[in-house]
Amino acid sequence: MTEIIDSEKRAIKNLLMTSQIKRRNMAEVILKARKRMSIMNDFSDILSDELALNFQLLNSTQFRQVMGEAGADFLKEKMKKLGHVASIFNELSFNRREALKFELSLYGVTIEDLQKAGETSKAVAMDDNTAFEAQREKLRQEKERIAERKRYIESGGLQSDVNEEMKKRMAEADIEDAEVIEVE
Repeated sequence: MTEIIDSEKRAIKNLLMTSQIKRRNMAEVILKARKRMSIMNDFSDILSDELALNFQLLNSTQFRQVMGEAGADFLKEKMKKLGHVASIFNELSFNRREALKFELSLYGVTIEDLQKAGETSKAVAMDDNTAFEAQREKLRQEKERIAERKRYIESGGLQSDVNEEMKKRMAEADIEDAEVIEVE
């Protein structure tokens, strides 16, 4: 009886796995692969930055003067631990990349398919500064406009405009007061 139940469970499990695999499509696989690679790259960047920072501190005479040998010993110990973590990470990331390649190959996805959708070129020219130059020109014009406005305010132009507007409104108010008195 238990053999029949186990057999049925395996059949259901196989059926479910087959249907799950069929539901996945290439886009899901690509997005998942991008996310996994991004996470690995981010952790690798953090680890290498930490190693570089500790190496610089360890070789800094100013750091040794301030922290003494205790600080240097602490950093040496930290560097050993980071080195151990880096070696483990290298093994794990290599295995992860291989597993990722295998999973991608099951769906017929190649590395070229992992590029962002809609990109027509493989790489954007690094020396294309048109957007940067346009923004720089816009900022330069804005800076000139602000400087001109500042000169106008500091020269008293704004104050004279405000005074004229106040006189004009006061004159209009006096005319309205005179009209109100005449109507009564």
